[in-house]
Amino acid sequence: QGIIENNIFDHIQGQPIIAEVGPPEGKRVDSLIIRNNVFRTCNTSEWNALIEIRARGVQNRNALRYPIFTRILIEQNQMIEYPRYPILVKAPCQDLTIRKNLFAPKRDASENDWGAICIFSGSHISITDNTWTGMISSARMGIYFDPAQVQSLFSARNTGILSLNTPVRINFQPATADVPAGYLVDTGKTFTNQGNGYSYGWNMAVSEETCERNLHTDQRYDTLIHMPAGRVWEIALPKGSYRVHLLMGDPSTSNHINTINVEGVIQTDPDGADNFDAYTMSVNVADGRLTLKPGPGAMNPTICFIEISPSRRVDTPSVTPR
Repeated sequence: QGIIENNIFDHIQGQPIIAEVGPPEGKRVDSLIIRNNVFRTCNTSEWNALIEIRARGVQNRNALRYPIFTRILIEQNQMIEYPRYPILVKAPCQDLTIRKNLFAPKRDASENDWGAICIFSGSHISITDNTWTGMISSARMGIYFDPAQVQSLFSARNTGILSLNTPVRINFQPATADVPAGYLVDTGKTFTNQGNGYSYGWNMAVSEETCERNLHTDQRYDTLIHMPAGRVWEIALPKGSYRVHLLMGDPSTSNHINTINVEGVIQTDPDGADNFDAYTMSVNVADGRLTLKPGPGAMNPTICFIEISPSRRVDTPSVTPR
């Protein structure tokens, strides 16, 4: 039984954390917590991991029946610029929970299991609410396991984003409209993994509220989505502070008041009915999602595009070493 928490492993040689059981067989580890640690640019080899759980001299033939590690919790760690595996589980585990971690590998995970959690043996495994960067081409969203030796693996609400420290730009528009250069697209679908490196969308589909006016030379100003009462838009982001720039309006009419609630920060339409309103603000994302919804007094609000960038580097350690 043990706890490893609130440490910073920065540019160290070798593996930061190894949990190992050696011979003779019969030894076990019950209840291990690895929590709130920061791993940055640790020089592990391509075949090692930042956190490795392993056993020496133990046969795997009875791994699922006789687990060596039980009740393992790995949560709220930040793993930045690691060569290959953030977490590698070689020993038989039961009741393994991996949640709310941030994984930022050195390279894209297009090569098989690169950048992924790798599990060779275990049962009753839960992997939830984690965030990866640079995992856009990984169909498994950063999870690799041996189906012959892993039973009862549950995975949910894991999110991939392209980068921690570059802006994300999203244009709200019909699916048939031209896409502005450098922008992703929102066409009014419900919240989902969009297949472009981000998960975002609406609490209810608003595809019928999309418009292209063919009136403005800037496509970002010419396309829009109406935000009826009760509609909420969200994007999954790591916890942290962000600068948000938002354009609302419609080139064809001034019959709207674009007051908007951005993650609890109310932006009040300063001049009432007019064509466009631009807002720039800083917000803090504490729950893993940036949320937009019409603010008090809004009338026929419409959203054109949004730009989101970290107010500071998201990978800055937020823990204090003991």
